Amino acid sequence: MSQTKIPQFQLPALNGTTLTLSPTAKYLGVEIDAKLFWKINIEKRINKAYMAFYTCKRIVSNWGLKPSIIMWMYTAVIRPILTYGALVWWPALNKQYNIRKLNGIQKAACAGVTGAIRSCPTDALNVILHQLPIDFFIQKTAAIAAIRIEELGGWNQQNHGHSVILNKLTINKSDYILPKLDFNRHFQVRIPSRREWRRGSFAEEGTTSVYTDGSKMDCGVGTGVFSADLGISLSIRLPNSASIFQAEVLGIEKACEVLLENHGNIHKATIFTDSQAALLPLSSPMTNSSIVHNCKRALSSIKDKLQLNLIWVPGYRNIFGNEKADELAKAGAFLNESEAELIPSPLGTIKGEINRQFQQIANNRWKNITKCVITKQLWPTYDRKRTNDLLNRSRKSIYRITATTTGHWPFGENASKMGMPYNDICRGCGVVGNKETIFHFLCECPALAQIRHKTLGIHQAPNLEWISTKSISDISSFIETSK
Repeated sequence: MSQTKIPQFQLPALNGTTLTLSPTAKYLGVEIDAKLFWKINIEKRINKAYMAFYTCKRIVSNWGLKPSIIMWMYTAVIRPILTYGALVWWPALNKQYNIRKLNGIQKAACAGVTGAIRSCPTDALNVILHQLPIDFFIQKTAAIAAIRIEELGGWNQQNHGHSVILNKLTINKSDYILPKLDFNRHFQVRIPSRREWRRGSFAEEGTTSVYTDGSKMDCGVGTGVFSADLGISLSIRLPNSASIFQAEVLGIEKACEVLLENHGNIHKATIFTDSQAALLPLSSPMTNSSIVHNCKRALSSIKDKLQLNLIWVPGYRNIFGNEKADELAKAGAFLNESEAELIPSPLGTIKGEINRQFQQIANNRWKNITKCVITKQLWPTYDRKRTNDLLNRSRKSIYRITATTTGHWPFGENASKMGMPYNDICRGCGVVGNKETIFHFLCECPALAQIRHKTLGIHQAPNLEWISTKSISDISSFIETSK
């Protein structure tokens, strides 16, 4: 077999000038290089993020915004600039060089919130401010984008490249569908006011009434359907991942099935539900949920058989049909999960699950990290409530708590590493052999025993892990009272 020689590529010419190839191309704001290294794209992302950061910083210095607002500026304005187009370039995070560059902007933002000094580790600031490490956050953003595109049918799953992002996670099928428009509504939706309900019932004479309800409890999720006119009482179990909204919509769909089975003797029917959240999407021409779409189809299938109305009923108002539907929904939540009717999970639930899985990965990294010894003892895990307590304090208080928690401030041995004056002996007690350390300061300095007892409830703490069980308010009181 003869070999075919591939001719050398000839560059095109324009007006007698030979065109040259560019090493990069910009498509939808993403810089693509010839070898897909994404280095140039990441540098452009970082430069834009720094520009936004320093613009926000000037606002902060002029207006003196609260630390919580500064944190919001980073998460809502700066970080989205970093993650733009992450779905295609996240594999570049396999190189530590790129992660270090991206870490720089997150550390600068965290330092702006806490006032931490330059030597403070990024990992410590991440856990204190409840921020996912930037490489995990970018992967999480890419995974959420991939889920959305997959449900729209535009995702090509491969075992290499950027498309392996979903292989890293355990995710249920999403309820999200390509938005559909339908202006042909064959049923009436009415949401009376509570005042109208106080005047009397909306159950008309000669109309078959069906009541539906949903319930989400610790034990599970259930749907109830009740009709005294038809002698129907249904309890349905849903997967634990289902939302209360899905339970309410599914109840309306099951009510339609009940009416279809008994439509021979019915000319007019009303479905009552105490969920306005379920009625509004059903009355909207736009649908992006598969369970809402299926419910609309069930409602439309009744149009040639009977006249149908959907009416909102106020909950917990001693309306017999609604109370019975509520009881049936709660009974459904207690049914065995193996009996659950399989439905896809809401997109919001899947996003929450993706976030939970990446949060667990971040926690595992934090537990296995070998540095940040003091912070690991005083802030052993990501804790959003503890972070919110911190951010609601003054700048000075946040700085003091962060400095104490990380050990990075002009204090004892750390001061010597910073080239600043320091003391070998604790300035509080002055006892020879008592070095000025975070452990000595927080746990055992005898000069601070009374203050420690007043603020932390103990004269001497056994270790830093014990201190981590105390509230941010108690720790702040001890630091400020000790001067």
